[in-house]
Amino acid sequence: MHRRWVALRPPGRAAGLLLTALLAACTTPPTAPTPPGTSAPATSPVLSTENLDAFPVSGGGVTRLAFSRIHDNSGGQCIVGGQLVAAPCTVHDHATVRIHNIGAGPATLSSPQIDPAWTLDPGVAFPLQVAPGGSVDLPLTFVGDQAPTLPPRLYTGTFSVTTNDPGHPTLSVQLAGLWQATSERSSASNAYDEPSLELIRQALSVNVALSSPGDAPPTNDADPSDGSLQPYNRWGAVVAQGDEMLSAYWEAADPTRPVTVRQIGAWSGQTEHATLAYYAKGAPGTLHPLIERSAADSAQTLFPLGQGSATPGPSNTFTPGGPFGFNVTGDPGSGNAEFSDATLNRQRGQTGGDDPHGCEAYTTYANAPDNTDLCGQHLRFWPLTDASGARIPDAYMMAVDYQGVNDDYQDELYVMTNLKPAPILLKMGHGGAPYVGSDGRVWLPDRVAPPTGDTNVYFTPAQAVDEPATPYSGPVGNTTDPGLYRTYRGNVGAVPQAQRRLTYSIPIDDGTYGVKLYFVDQASTHAGERVFDVSAQGQVVIHDLDIYQESGGQDQALVRTLPGVSVTGGVLTLTLSASADYPALSAIEIDR
Repeated sequence: MHRRWVALRPPGRAAGLLLTALLAACTTPPTAPTPPGTSAPATSPVLSTENLDAFPVSGGGVTRLAFSRIHDNSGGQCIVGGQLVAAPCTVHDHATVRIHNIGAGPATLSSPQIDPAWTLDPGVAFPLQVAPGGSVDLPLTFVGDQAPTLPPRLYTGTFSVTTNDPGHPTLSVQLAGLWQATSERSSASNAYDEPSLELIRQALSVNVALSSPGDAPPTNDADPSDGSLQPYNRWGAVVAQGDEMLSAYWEAADPTRPVTVRQIGAWSGQTEHATLAYYAKGAPGTLHPLIERSAADSAQTLFPLGQGSATPGPSNTFTPGGPFGFNVTGDPGSGNAEFSDATLNRQRGQTGGDDPHGCEAYTTYANAPDNTDLCGQHLRFWPLTDASGARIPDAYMMAVDYQGVNDDYQDELYVMTNLKPAPILLKMGHGGAPYVGSDGRVWLPDRVAPPTGDTNVYFTPAQAVDEPATPYSGPVGNTTDPGLYRTYRGNVGAVPQAQRRLTYSIPIDDGTYGVKLYFVDQASTHAGERVFDVSAQGQVVIHDLDIYQESGGQDQALVRTLPGVSVTGGVLTLTLSASADYPALSAIEIDR
């Protein structure tokens, strides 16, 4: 439903169209600073603009409205279940800009100008008067092309009015419209007809790089007709690209405020709904639903409708009790259930896994055995910006691709605020179950068996065993969390001393991190029995570490901190090289 009227009213938010919490977290009420060198008389109007969709978020003096349209809708047609039916798909071809007068004098708006791809509501008659403290709503419609052109395209333009505001004699807003000929696929040629994530990013003015310089579309199995021919497609490999934030788990950036979520787009199959949920780290079997997108006709548009709602862009807030992950689940029975923790998703060797396309060709484990390639990256995060391109602190866009089918990453799109990546906590030799520490923190195992597909590990060689075979149950000194040290990893098999090397390769976005390493020696009876170097990113950072000697004996905890580990290339690498016996490592903590 879209309003087709103009109203003078006191400034305020439009409930039902705004995500109030998102705005509160991201921006301040609309203002229009007077340009340098000018001054507004005390009795003059001062005008500002507001996007009633609340996204893209206004900032830096820029307001931008985003639209989407399907050509078939002009004839009352929509593809549902692969067939044309006589019912229009829901699209976001209407949006409203609100003009506020926050000055002391009355405002006059005249001479509207609009790009030909849009129309202004014909019921609006200019000139318009806006009283001090009042506002006026101007509804716009995106019409785009009048021909079913392929491929999808992005229209950009402006809408402006002449005013008597001395600081803004011309008041303008940016317009962006996504145009596609049909819903999902052409009924005539079956050609893919959805906008790419890159086009959507441009429409929403999210000023980030989706891929890295030099990235090229995949050459194996990529099909231009299914949307997979994109430089950010790595077939589900857990590799950060461009400005991507690689994080399986998140925390509230400000624990006193809720996390906000809103769906801003969907390009999935019509008649298929989707539910966004969160789960506590270590408990993926208990999902807490947040948003359900309409299944009826709202799967190919910006700002889709919520289930049972006429409000575009469903939203919600929640207050997590600690680190959490996200889940997006499609229709029951579809198998579409994707987690932000890639190890919980389909990996290899199963229907819907990433290996048919060649995920392993893009993993960061260049010398790893075949079964260590970590795939399943079906939920991806990029930083969020406002309409001017400025970063919004602690805000992200989440892009979803179901099952790694074609890796176009626009099946579902969400924006989220008050988020920060959670620390990476890995426990060695603990089987496949999470470990909950005495402080309540959840440590994930370094050897993971996802629900389907191969076992994935963060370390090489893959034959490095869990030690000891039965976890140690006695006392551990120098710690209040003895459970963290009951197992470890280091024995890489009967190989020469020079090959007794254990390497951890942990996917992470480029940056500088603090790393803590947790050690215990359960076997040595005197100093000098177990000695090894620790390297980070190929540089020795701890030389001739003797746990027994440094910790004070057997079964004594030892923590060593590596400050400022600089990562480039999307993987944090730690190597333990033994000169006596084998290395031993109980846990890794990476501070985000």
